[in-house]
Amino acid sequence: MAHDVFISHSKKDKTVADAVCGTLEKQGIRCWIAPRDVSPGQSWPAAIVEAISNSKVFVLVFSDGSNQSKQVVKEVGEAFDNGIPIVPLRIDDVKPSQEMGYYIKSIHWLDAMTPPMESHLDKLAESVEALLSVGEEDPPQETEIQVTLPSKKQKSFPVWAIGLIGLASVIVLGVVGLWIVPRLNSAPSSPTSTTVALVADPSDIPNPEPTLSPEASSESGWSDWKTLSFNIPSETLWRQSGENSYTIIANPSSDTIAWSDEIITGDFILTAEVTHASRRGAAMFIVYGDGIGFSYGCLMVHYGSTTDGNGWAAFEAHSIYEDGNLLVGKFGDFYLYEAARVITIEIAGGEANLYADGQKVASVFLPSEINHAGRIGIVQHWEQPVGATYSNIRIKTMGDDK
Repeated sequence: MAHDVFISHSKKDKTVADAVCGTLEKQGIRCWIAPRDVSPGQSWPAAIVEAISNSKVFVLVFSDGSNQSKQVVKEVGEAFDNGIPIVPLRIDDVKPSQEMGYYIKSIHWLDAMTPPMESHLDKLAESVEALLSVGEEDPPQETEIQVTLPSKKQKSFPVWAIGLIGLASVIVLGVVGLWIVPRLNSAPSSPTSTTVALVADPSDIPNPEPTLSPEASSESGWSDWKTLSFNIPSETLWRQSGENSYTIIANPSSDTIAWSDEIITGDFILTAEVTHASRRGAAMFIVYGDGIGFSYGCLMVHYGSTTDGNGWAAFEAHSIYEDGNLLVGKFGDFYLYEAARVITIEIAGGEANLYADGQKVASVFLPSEINHAGRIGIVQHWEQPVGATYSNIRIKTMGDDK
């Protein structure tokens, strides 16, 4: 049976798992759940592996029973290895085992420990629908100009840079011509003609960092600024401290993320005023996220301090937990304490730029696996001090999403 969601659960939680399945399928979301969808005579492990690999979302009914189930842990590991988004629905107040925690510690959980269960299942359905809708966004229309994005290891000139170099070449040739032509006309004739050529060795031309600034992006093609609103995941951890203002007020046991209401497609510029009650605090964003947690294809943006207090500005791919995801990182006086900082994230033409109070602090050419559509997330890392306030969050977009 074709399906979108795999539901993983302990047999002790069959009643809750069936309720999850029923709620999702009432919303038109096709589910796979054992034992219902295991075909007669089919190998159980083969059925599980095939069903997970063909899923778009993996829902885990997390409980004391599933936490101790070797089978459930294997299923979660299979989803993790296949890059399938995992949505844990926690129904018991239990700490993940070491094995389970490896896969889900960095993922935002949906708590369903307080009645009524129906309200939690409705939130789960909304989250799953949002996650599935990310992949259903219409891709941007192709134009006659085809641009090949540079790879992570090899940087190439963007179109605007080539245009500037071409214009500079014309100006240089014109100046040289004004200097040479009169002298050629006045020089004595010679049987040997001389050709003057200006040849630029490509290896001598520096590869400049992207220089498109937030001010310059007010030019044609960009939408007007608009307010970006976020959904607070928990009132015990977050407080909406005013209109378009969000404050983290309590230290979470795992990462907690407030997600934007809307999905952002294509290039954009995001700006936010950020303050923090601690010098060791940081501002962390997810760009092009799935609305659930860290996921393959999202972009992480960090400004502030590391857990040991060093100033750090960085772009990371997919997650903050895996080695090899760092795209660019710089140490410096990147602190948020005392004064508000205006943090600006700019994605344009395959480049990502990070500004603090208008000054560029990090820049990178994005690898091809980074998404081009998704939600914006505000992140509170469980190891970071609390006290960050994000306010006056605005965005402007390029292309269809205006």
